[in-house]
Amino acid sequence: WQYATLISPVFVSFLLMKMSGVPLLERKADERWGGQEDYETYKAVTPVLIPRPPRTGK
Repeated sequence: WQYATLISPVFVSFLLMKMSGVPLLERKADERWGGQEDYETYKAVTPVLIPRPPRTGK
């Protein structure tokens, strides 16, 4: 049963990354700021959900 406890965090992460949270917010942000160089750079170097050191450049 201990492995079954891994299902919930994986499922919630999947929902946030692919179905509800991130795609909806990114779509709205793309409509508002899409094409602006600063925004495109920010999107390229910023982690989506899981914190990690930012990448440099595109």
